[in-house]
Amino acid sequence: KAIEEYTKAITTQHLAIRSVIEKLSVPAEGDEAASQALTEASVLNIFQVDSPWHLIAYFFSQDGMKKSHQRLTAMLLGHASKYVPAEKVVELIRSLLDEHKDKRIAMQLRKSIVRMLFDANTAAARAVLEREWQRGGMHKDLRRVFVERSVSRCVVKENDLSQLSWFFLEEAAQDPATDLDTQLAICSAVFAESADLGRAFEGQFREESNTSSRPSEQDIAMGAVFGSLPAESIVCDRELLPQWRRVFRLLADATGHQGVRLLAGLRELSFAGVLFSRDPGRDDQELRDMESFALARVDLWDSATMFRVRTACQLLARGCGNRINHAVRGIPQARSCLITRETARKVCEADSAARLARDCLSKILGQLLSTPPTEFLRCQQLNLCATTFAECLKKEITVRPNDFLDFLLRIPQKEPLSILRNYQTALY
Repeated sequence: KAIEEYTKAITTQHLAIRSVIEKLSVPAEGDEAASQALTEASVLNIFQVDSPWHLIAYFFSQDGMKKSHQRLTAMLLGHASKYVPAEKVVELIRSLLDEHKDKRIAMQLRKSIVRMLFDANTAAARAVLEREWQRGGMHKDLRRVFVERSVSRCVVKENDLSQLSWFFLEEAAQDPATDLDTQLAICSAVFAESADLGRAFEGQFREESNTSSRPSEQDIAMGAVFGSLPAESIVCDRELLPQWRRVFRLLADATGHQGVRLLAGLRELSFAGVLFSRDPGRDDQELRDMESFALARVDLWDSATMFRVRTACQLLARGCGNRINHAVRGIPQARSCLITRETARKVCEADSAARLARDCLSKILGQLLSTPPTEFLRCQQLNLCATTFAECLKKEITVRPNDFLDFLLRIPQKEPLSILRNYQTALY
């Protein structure tokens, strides 16, 4: 309140306010917290005085940035857009960056500049952002701010910054030198309709890896990923799914971190349209990608591998279940709730996703029978695939799930199941 009254007083001149702020920016020992609060109040009240540009121009000038801490300039940026037209602030920032090409601008100020340019979202601001990104040699902390802001722009349908934000995300995703925190910022994006998938298995992974006396290197890497993931950024628009799948694919191919590679691969699968569409169409490639991901041979049986298999099988079951439910809804009897066991049999024979689910289960059981017991890892993987897929598929099918599971698994695979009963899984 005292600062507000002081800055508004008609006898207070710009030089006096400048002098107060500069003194507060160099606090005495033990007065840091109080000085910071007073500095922020002073900066905020700059915009209440007549002709604030005298003070703003000074603190953005070379002399002002030499004499005062650059934190003041960052504070000014944080408030400037509320009181000053965005075009003027962007022009000021462009001049500031041009004047300090020798990298004398502190990291905190650079981050504030990037955030302000994203918020301004003008043609000039986008041009400055692109120019700064293309300069190269960017510090990893600043690069992460670019990615975090780009993620926030790409979780909603197209806006003026979407095209540039997608460019930043793809560039960062496919760069092997991108640091772990920035890669995790990309992985913070989850689709609203699949956010639940894998969460139960994630908790199971944490419990299993925490109780392990000798966690594997992959478990440690995956634990580090889950422990450092930022808050989820929820994607709500289905039209964004293909672009996000591309970003996750680039990241999975480029990263050298085991945990990020696994998570990015699962994120790509969780953005598949077949999981959510009310009219999924006839393209089964997304389902086959999930099957391949779950059945890819592993070199180690640990908590991270089990998390991978369980989540991929859950996604596959969701996709197949969605297609089967859609096929059932298209049958006239469904409107009068007269779906019979015979109806379930006909859907299993006619629907391509049902046939894919049946063939997948047949493939898993066939490989399990033909795999020698000495290949313990492969047997464990196949058994977990079959169990998880069958359990999740039964939960996903909304009408007569037991009948569907009979025609997809128990009847066509009667003989293999009788041989494999010693596994004592939920398949029986």
